[in-house]
Amino acid sequence: MRSRFITLLAFLCLFNTFAVAGQTSPAVPIYDHISGDLREVSIEPGDTLYAISARHGVSVANIMRENSISDARKIRAGKTLTINTRRVIPEATDNGLVADIASGTLYRFEGARLLSRYPAGFGTTIRPTPIGTFIVLFVDENEEWSYPKSVDEEREREASIATTRRPPEPPNTFGPLWVQLSTWGFGIHATPFPSTIGSYMSFQHIRVGKEDMKELAAIAGSGMRLESIYQPVRLALPPDGTVWLEAHDDVYGLGEPTIDDVLLALGDRVEDVDRDLIERVLLEKSGVAELVGRDGEGVGGLTDGANGAFAAEAEWSCLDCPPGESRRVTLQLKAKRTLTLEGAFPLDVLNASGQPVYNSSPSGERIVLKAGETRNFVWDLITSKGQPIPPGQYTVLISFTPEGEGPATLGLPLWVDR
Repeated sequence: MRSRFITLLAFLCLFNTFAVAGQTSPAVPIYDHISGDLREVSIEPGDTLYAISARHGVSVANIMRENSISDARKIRAGKTLTINTRRVIPEATDNGLVADIASGTLYRFEGARLLSRYPAGFGTTIRPTPIGTFIVLFVDENEEWSYPKSVDEEREREASIATTRRPPEPPNTFGPLWVQLSTWGFGIHATPFPSTIGSYMSFQHIRVGKEDMKELAAIAGSGMRLESIYQPVRLALPPDGTVWLEAHDDVYGLGEPTIDDVLLALGDRVEDVDRDLIERVLLEKSGVAELVGRDGEGVGGLTDGANGAFAAEAEWSCLDCPPGESRRVTLQLKAKRTLTLEGAFPLDVLNASGQPVYNSSPSGERIVLKAGETRNFVWDLITSKGQPIPPGQYTVLISFTPEGEGPATLGLPLWVDR
């Protein structure tokens, strides 16, 4: 009986159109945290930019812009790409899933803590993914799904960008797992077309990768809440005093916030940001979080470059992020002018709630870095008490004193997923 019911839902989704309410003056939401990092990715034999984009949840256009690639078809195996995966985290629920349509991402929260994020594909402009609050009804396994004629079109698109061969026969647009949500014909499924993850080619559904779908099906219990949101522009004000802005294309045409909307949302923080940077972010719509300000007298020389968060005085970056199985990261401070460190390991780490999990211990040792010099700090992802930190979002702060000025602090977002 359930098999027939689910198959019926799959076909009915072709005929049901979910209305998405427009906004005449879109508000700009403000959140507390960002997640992700700048990572180095090696192109594997047979790889395409579309496949790399789907794996890391970053648009092809952004990868091309960051790496000065003029033709997406002309990439070579062995080349290293710099990919910015930083995102403003939409904390729309304490427990459950958040379908972030604008960013092409599905987030999982537990106890107000971000546990996982999955690159996802969403509905077309004609069959948009609905916005609102939904409940997981059940997860179905091992179903034999039928598929609409449109799958043939997807097969052709996939074949046109693949460097090896077409997807195997027969195509299975939904996969063997299905998460049924509390609206007729709306659910989460895997896709055999990885290049469509991060795009808007689904018939209202949320589509994810096959391995991600296995994980989601295992944790998506009956009654779990899913918040589906559409926020092309959002801000983040982390505990370290920085200001981040993220902008996406308004795919569903619900209205794009202007710079005036952004400044209105910032309120008394307006003096802490660079308006030219904000205008650039809104214009480029890179889809990643970009640094546009910090506490103090404006942003001065602050910008967001290829190696991490920058200030006029120093560059603060992670050399081996995201952390691997060794649960160890190497953080690097590069001085742009003479700096003094008040200890050998002047690091403090905050969790997603802004609470300290690791504090530096004054050593009495002062270290001076001249302009152009670097110093590395190896941290084993442990608390001040020597316990492993749990997966989640953290901010690593480093303190120093620029020559002739008062103390300064730089923050670096760090995502730990194991």
